[in-house]
Amino acid sequence: MSKLTPLILLTLLCAFATRAFAQGVISGSVRDTEGKPVERAVVKLLLVERTLGYTITYNLAQFLGKGDVTLEDGLRRLPGIDVGSDGTISYMGKDINHFYIEGLDMLGGRYNARASESKQACLLCRAQPSLAEGHLATRNLRTDHVTQVEVLRHHKDKKIDHDEESDNVALNVKLSDKAKFRPMGQPTLGLGIREKDALYAAGATGMMFKSDFQTICTAKYSNFGDFASYELIEHFGGSGLASNAQALFPSFGGGAPPIGEYRYQRDGSVSLNAIAKIDSSRQVKSNVNYSYEHYDYTAGNSTTYFAGGESVSVSERISPASTLHSPSVSVNYQNDTESKYVSNDLSLRTQIETNGNAVRQTMDGAASDIGQERKVRSFWLADNARASESNQACLDCRAQPSLAKATLSWRSP
Repeated sequence: MSKLTPLILLTLLCAFATRAFAQGVISGSVRDTEGKPVERAVVKLLLVERTLGYTITYNLAQFLGKGDVTLEDGLRRLPGIDVGSDGTISYMGKDINHFYIEGLDMLGGRYNARASESKQACLLCRAQPSLAEGHLATRNLRTDHVTQVEVLRHHKDKKIDHDEESDNVALNVKLSDKAKFRPMGQPTLGLGIREKDALYAAGATGMMFKSDFQTICTAKYSNFGDFASYELIEHFGGSGLASNAQALFPSFGGGAPPIGEYRYQRDGSVSLNAIAKIDSSRQVKSNVNYSYEHYDYTAGNSTTYFAGGESVSVSERISPASTLHSPSVSVNYQNDTESKYVSNDLSLRTQIETNGNAVRQTMDGAASDIGQERKVRSFWLADNARASESNQACLDCRAQPSLAKATLSWRSP
């Protein structure tokens, strides 16, 4: 008898026992909390594939529910994945540091999408807004475009760091055949009415995903909400764009409307993004973005005082407004191999902001006007170059990369 025979018999016995146990569990009676037998129980298995220990692959279609149209809707269904109110994606409480589509990170932190993120609580005060570029993928890719979502645990975004420890998490989206190799688009249109005013939102998205080239281009405009600008949030860190003039003379406004959040808003955005693979290690990426936001409202109050048979009427009306233009351009070159890493990122960002607040006070028919206005133009230019090379001369023969880094930046005073 072969030495493998006992091992084969033991394997078959374990398989038979496992099957018998599974059948016993499924065919056994199920009772409720009162001990009454349940006539029928349905168990639904959601298929989750695990590969290489550090990668979890979800078959997206098996998790979708009714009304799940966009990739963001589908991501909210996946175990362990959370999508915040601003579109930030995290896995098991840890924010992802890369968002790949078929292995390419075209959008950086702009995978999801607001063109600026205010650091003040008031609705019209936008001091030091940080440029963003982001719901571009998660809100414009439909669920039927996606087959799988991969969670890359202990992710290393550089090949030269293959021997280093990492606790980073990234996502990789796998597309269906009908979403690859050919251009596709997605129009958006919304209409409504508020009192006597018409509300509208219109947009168009064009996409193409090939093995060596990807592009996503969007154009949107609306006169309510954050329909257009919401697609441009930078989730992997803000631009740091804040001039000395902005620090000395911060943005102002009339604050939130006295009753609720009733205000008029117009916003628009244009985003052109592309990435091209030169070969297996080199790639070039470009991102061009522009966003426009305008907020305004008018509020007033009137008080009448009665004394000695006479009356005095005092009224006040405020009309705050804020406008922000935010264009940005960035070009990135990357050469990533197991022995060498070279990257150069050139970026230009601009902000043109205008704030105004007109106040009219009236007492017994006599009116007086007070107004203030603020205009700020900020520019930020930076070139960030990085290069590292592995060193195999160490005692344990592990690649120890040596890093050279240079950053040149200029911003308006």
